[in-house]
Amino acid sequence: MTDIFISYAHEDQERVSPIVKALENNHWSVLFGQKIPRPHYLLLVMNNQTS
Repeated sequence: MTDIFISYAHEDQERVSPIVKALENNHWSVLFGQKIPRPHYLLLVMNNQTS
């Protein structure tokens, strides 16, 4: 299960990447746009919300 989900605009990717790395370095599991294949994004988020 994911600890943290980050939603962001594509143009903010450079600002988000260091945040994600810092969280992962502190043993948090992070789900964010770059790790989610586009066709599966909505289904994955919906499944996580109902689990």
